[in-house]
Amino acid sequence: MTATKKNTYDVSVKAIPEMRVVSLTEAVPDFETAGATNVRLFDTIRERMTQHSIAFSDTDVAVYHGIPGVTELAIEAAIQTDAEVSAEVGVDVKTLPAVEQMASLMHYGSFESYPQAMTALMTWIPENGY
Repeated sequence: MTATKKNTYDVSVKAIPEMRVVSLTEAVPDFETAGATNVRLFDTIRERMTQHSIAFSDTDVAVYHGIPGVTELAIEAAIQTDAEVSAEVGVDVKTLPAVEQMASLMHYGSFESYPQAMTALMTWIPENGY
């Protein structure tokens, strides 16, 4: 019998500086489907940037818009870049604003366990008064 390691997540609150990114956003019905959507969006961004020989960093950011069960939920896959990006690339170019306090965690592993990370974060936030 093989033991499985249970994921544990350390949530931290930190300041995040503004960041110039290229991104794609898509509505998702729930966190369970967000992982696969996130992977597809990141792959699409990398493919389009590479096709146009535009440099991008290895900093990936997933931004969630909406409140599950209350409003529509959307995921925005964003990759940091300082390069000039034209509209023909087919990605949005924006500057994510600085945030003084952001609850965050690092998820290591496959996207199959991604919903567990999001549940941990969404549980931690109200339990800690955010």
